Amino acid sequence: MLSFTDWKKQRTRLRCVLNEATMEEAMLEFFHRGVTPMVKRSGYRWSREDHVIASKFIRLCYDIDTTVQMGDQYDLIPPTPDHRNLNEDRDTFHRFIDTETFLSLMEEWSCRSEIVGTRLDYKIEDFIYTWVNVELGKPGKFTRDMLQPDEDEQYNDRNAFAETHEEL
Repeated sequence: MLSFTDWKKQRTRLRCVLNEATMEEAMLEFFHRGVTPMVKRSGYRWSREDHVIASKFIRLCYDIDTTVQMGDQYDLIPPTPDHRNLNEDRDTFHRFIDTETFLSLMEEWSCRSEIVGTRLDYKIEDFIYTWVNVELGKPGKFTRDMLQPDEDEQYNDRNAFAETHEEL
């Protein structure tokens, strides 16, 4: 198994054409031209600067590639999300980055066969959820609206509470 440093330096094709590049350059291209635009189109932003998330993405790609090579008995456990991680956050994430959207990205970047099309390529979706900012943008507003009870509902709850306590 290659070390992380050696893996990043190995030669591969850039965007599946004849141009040769390092694995690191190829994965950065996948991140900047594939993953990040999809994240931004969905209304999300990264929770940290792009270059910080990009370096974490390269490490994920290495982990996927080497874990797949080690055999089916090995898996990757995603890190704890870098945000509040409510059930509503995950529901919103799957509404804005649904299966079809994710599979379209995987199909478009199928040339990155080191990770795309492997049994662990779904870890890219886990990675995205871990590192997006769930509180900002259209998805953040959607979740906030879901978490804030409807004003009529609050009014009815207060009246029901008052009526119950008047009877006592």
